Amino acid sequence: MNLKFFVSNKEIMKIEILNEILTSNRRIFLKDLTRKFNVSKNSILRYTAELRDDLNILFEDIKLLYSEDGNYVITTKKSQDHAYLINKVQEYYIKNSTLFLILKKILETDWSITQISSSLNFSLSTVYAKIAQLNEFAKPYNIELSLLQNGRFKGNEFNVRYFIYRLVLFENKTNKDNPFNPLISESFIDITNVNNVLLNKKNLTSSEEMRLRMIQGISLQRLKRNHRPLEYDQAFLDDIIYFNVPEFRLFESSPIISEEQRELESFVFCFLLRSTIFEIEANDKKAMIVENYQQSDLKIAKDTEFLIEQFSNHFNIIYTDRIYEEAYYLLLINLIYFKHTSINLSVFFENDTVIKNAQPSIPDSYTKKQADIELFLKTSVIRDYFSEYSEDSLQQLSHILNYIYNVTKQPKKLKVFIQYSKNIHSVNLIGQTLVDTFNQDYIEIIKNPNEADLIISDTYEGKKFDTNHFYFDNTYDADQYLQLLQYVSNIYFKSMFS
Repeated sequence: MNLKFFVSNKEIMKIEILNEILTSNRRIFLKDLTRKFNVSKNSILRYTAELRDDLNILFEDIKLLYSEDGNYVITTKKSQDHAYLINKVQEYYIKNSTLFLILKKILETDWSITQISSSLNFSLSTVYAKIAQLNEFAKPYNIELSLLQNGRFKGNEFNVRYFIYRLVLFENKTNKDNPFNPLISESFIDITNVNNVLLNKKNLTSSEEMRLRMIQGISLQRLKRNHRPLEYDQAFLDDIIYFNVPEFRLFESSPIISEEQRELESFVFCFLLRSTIFEIEANDKKAMIVENYQQSDLKIAKDTEFLIEQFSNHFNIIYTDRIYEEAYYLLLINLIYFKHTSINLSVFFENDTVIKNAQPSIPDSYTKKQADIELFLKTSVIRDYFSEYSEDSLQQLSHILNYIYNVTKQPKKLKVFIQYSKNIHSVNLIGQTLVDTFNQDYIEIIKNPNEADLIISDTYEGKKFDTNHFYFDNTYDADQYLQLLQYVSNIYFKSMFS
C-alpha cells in the first residue's frame, strides 16, 4: 500500500521536509527547501508552520525552530531516532485521514453508510468513494468490502483476515502494546499462550510482539465478535499440515464454538503466523518443516522441489544447505498462497516509501536479472509443469526467486593487492584488517597487481593498472581504515547487482 493513497500531497510534503531537516549533514535554510521541492517561499513557510504545530501535538520535547541565523532546527531534550520521528508523523497523518476514519467505523461497528457518514460528518458521496477505494486495495486479495454483508466482507475468510492485517500494520508505523481500538478484549491480544506453546518462549522483538497481537487479535475478533469462522478446506489443510503444532490451541474451549472449529482455527493460525512474520520461527524449526515436506508425497512439496531445481539448473546456482532450506521454505509458502488463497503476492513487493531518494537507485544489471527471471518463468518447462496457473500468477514468484538468486550468487572473491612504502609491516596489518572484517571467503590478498580487483597503496600508482585504487597514507589514522572498509563495502554492493 502506498502512503500517497491515504494522505494528502501537502502532508507528504511535510514528511519530506521533516526528513530533509533530520537527515541533512548541513544546516537547512528556507531557500534550500524552496529549491529542493520546487515550491514558493510562501508554500514552504506554510508547510513548516503546520509541521511545527503537528510536532507540538505529537511530542512534548521535540520542536521545529527557525533559528536566528535563518535555518531550520529540530530540538529535543533526549536522543530520538530519526526513523521513529518520521514514522510517528506518518502514523498521525494516516490515522486522521478520511480513508482510515471511515475504515475504523466499518471494522469496529455494524453501522450503515448513513450512520457512518453522520458520525464523521462526511458526505455520503465521500463515504461511498472511500469504500470504492478500499475495494481497489482489496482486489489483490480476491475479496470485496460490503456493508450489507455479515462481517462486512465477501470472500474467503482467510483472505479477509490477511487483508485486515495488512491495513492495521500499515496504519501502525510505530510499535505499541495495543494496535487496535482500546475497547478490544484484552484476551484477544494476550500472546502468552502463543509464545509459550507455539513459539517455545521465543525472545520476541517489540515489532514481532505487535504483529503477533495483530494477527491473533484479528483472528479472534473475526471469529468471536463478527461471527466469521474460517471455512473448512481439506486440500488447504493437507498442504499446510507440517506447519501445524498439534498441542497448540488458539483459545480455550467455548460453548459457542465447536471443538472442530477451535481445532481448525488453531491449525490455520500456525500457518498464518509463520507465513506472515517470516522471521518469527527458529531456523531449526524451519529446517524440520522443510524436511517433513521433502519426505512427504504432497504435490505442493514436489512442485517446490521442481521449481528450486529448475531455477538452479537455469542460472547455474549451487545451494548451501541453509540457503536451500530457506529457499524451499519461502517458495513453499508462496505456492500455498498461490494455490489456495488467490492472493496477489506482488502487492507486497512495491516500494511504498514516501521519502524521495530514501532508497538507492537499482542498477540496470539488477533490472536485467529480474527480466531474466521473468523469462525463466515463461519457459516451456515451467509453463508446462505449472499449467494450472496463469502466466501472470507465475510472475509473482519472480520477486522471491530474485531474492534466492541474490543470496546464492555471492559476489566473487575480491582480489586485493597492497603496497605500502613507509615500512615493511603495514601491508600485513591492512590485509589482516580486511580479512578479519570481510572473511576469507570474500577477500584474497594477492601478490600480483595485474590480477587485482583493488590496489591499496600509499603512493600514486598512475593508470598502469586498470582497476580500483584506494590511497592509504597513514596506518595510525582510524578514519582511513573506516574509509577503506566503506570503499570495499561499496565494491561488494555493486558486485551484488552485476
